[in-house]
Amino acid sequence: MNNPTTKVASAARSALDEGVDATHGALDSGRDFANETMDRAGQKVRGLRDQVDPLVDQLKSRAQDVASRGKEYAADAKYRAQQQISRYADATGEYVAEQPMRSVLIAVAAGAAIAAVVMLATRNTNRNRY
Repeated sequence: MNNPTTKVASAARSALDEGVDATHGALDSGRDFANETMDRAGQKVRGLRDQVDPLVDQLKSRAQDVASRGKEYAADAKYRAQQQISRYADATGEYVAEQPMRSVLIAVAAGAAIAAVVMLATRNTNRNRY
């Protein structure tokens, strides 16, 4: 059975098998290359993350420090303002107690001045309408 058709078919099968084997080899090489590339990329990403994480932690810590100092400053400013207002209220109360008539006259004069300013402001506004 050594006819030429059988020899050609056998040679074709052999060539086809070699082609399939070469294709499998190329696919395996490509897969290995892709896996190695992905592993290297993953290592680089992990390396970058290891570098970035401490920086993020430092920024977070600094932001918390700034926020904490801001809260302390605001609380201190509030306390100082309350103390100042309390001193002014005490001084005003003492002045009114020591000089009641003068206090009443000052209050009347201040009220009159404010009323005059309001009347002038509304009067000028009404003139500008027409």
